[in-house]
Amino acid sequence: MSLTRLEGARAVMSGREVLAGVDVGLSEGELVALVGRNGAGKTSVLRAMLGLLPLTGGSVLLGGDDVGRLPERERALRAAYLPQERRIAWNMAAVEIVALATPFLNEADARTRAARVLATLDADHLADRGVADMSGGERARVLLARALNAPGRALLLDEPVAGLDPDTQLFVLDHLRREAAGGRGVMLSLHDLTLAARVADRVVVLKDGQVVADGDPATALSPHVLNDAFGLDGAWIETDDGPTLSIRRRLQEA
Repeated sequence: MSLTRLEGARAVMSGREVLAGVDVGLSEGELVALVGRNGAGKTSVLRAMLGLLPLTGGSVLLGGDDVGRLPERERALRAAYLPQERRIAWNMAAVEIVALATPFLNEADARTRAARVLATLDADHLADRGVADMSGGERARVLLARALNAPGRALLLDEPVAGLDPDTQLFVLDHLRREAAGGRGVMLSLHDLTLAARVADRVVVLKDGQVVADGDPATALSPHVLNDAFGLDGAWIETDDGPTLSIRRRLQEA
């Protein structure tokens, strides 16, 4: 079942077209990685899917309905969003931050559910700590827990592993894979192409606000696409753990 979809989406920001006829969707049970250079349109795709970026053309369907006709509460019930920005205005306890995702529950039930989600991310020890007193990585886990705690079947995550150490990156991505295996749809932006190749069911490659590849990792991150979209040389190498993507900067001719 399709959870959210852009069809021919076009959008302009500060006089620049950031989406140029984008067709991309997210279905239940899949993990989709958005990749591309800085400014390629990854954040714009995620924001457009939630109705947070006005379109100049095309349409956005959220749960099969025009997102523009859905009230904010209904959007929140269908999709959860984790933006890049990790600053929080108030020094609230982590469990209170996570509980904000379920305003429809009474306070006791909301805190119980929030504590349970924190525990799934090995962050239950942070429950009563103020977020302003945490490291950037700890705060990132709390904000991810808030997104996971939301009821929406679609999870749209903008660089959820940015700034995390390698072990924590893999921990978070493995958890998101389990979310997809449980039936949610997960779409996240990533800069690390090897991580995208490792965890994604589909990879969507963006360049100048357009989709230049959309398919399984080996297809979407083919040597031709890597060269065109990133200016990189790359190859898939067979290992004991399966195909692994190897990339390097294109060698410059003397």
